[in-house]
Amino acid sequence: MWSPDYKYYQIRKDHKRSEWVSTERVAAMINGLCDFEKEGILIYKTKKNLPWISVTLIDSKDGNYAIGADTNFEKINLIEVITSRKPETNEGWYLAFMRYVAAELNWRVILESNGEEGEELLIYDSS
Repeated sequence: MWSPDYKYYQIRKDHKRSEWVSTERVAAMINGLCDFEKEGILIYKTKKNLPWISVTLIDSKDGNYAIGADTNFEKINLIEVITSRKPETNEGWYLAFMRYVAAELNWRVILESNGEEGEELLIYDSS
């Protein structure tokens, strides 16, 4: 599902996704920003006047997951963020959003550099 038109980020505790947090806690953080609308129980996108972002709250098993509009998890260990690569995209806005979430959870922001297995770039580490 990787595409050269998008950037793929993960917000997580570590590479093993070893810490779970309450889905309700993360949803309250995102809902409190007033910049997002829901596309499903655990899927958010930014409102039309903001840079496009898709945010998915995930309970991942070994890095894998399947999720639909009606999927719900009590706890999550991964937040997947997809952004546009378009030059006019306000990268600072969505990086600030990801740093905010990671800092609140004491997690990291990782950029999956090009869709190749194992290639990752640490963007922010709150620890």
